[in-house]
Amino acid sequence: MRGAYAIVAIAEDEPDKMVAVRKDAPLIVGLGKKNNFVASDIPALLKYVKRDLSHRKNETVLVTADQVTIFDEDKKKVDREVFHVTWDVDAAEKKKDMSISCSRRYMNSQRDCQKLWAAALTIRER
Repeated sequence: MRGAYAIVAIAEDEPDKMVAVRKDAPLIVGLGKKNNFVASDIPALLKYVKRDLSHRKNETVLVTADQVTIFDEDKKKVDREVFHVTWDVDAAEKKKDMSISCSRRYMNSQRDCQKLWAAALTIRER
């Protein structure tokens, strides 16, 4: 496939599993206690979880209620650090009004982008 995309698929005969893949589009996995979520950004998950995983382009993620596994392009398992979200829904709403770009062109990683948002929100709340 060409272009930017983030796709989540659920098979009819395996409704307890989701498979997600992304290329040049955001996709976040929210980690819950007895459930996991997939969304396009962290604010969509804030009501449900505060622990998230982001994955890189062309990686595939297998998500079940109690497990998340990330695979690279060669189908090898990838370990990823969990990002602990420190802001709440109200702070995320403020974020929408801010004009900070987290384009990969300007940031080295999704983690750098998340650190920038956290710092910007801290400044904004003062």
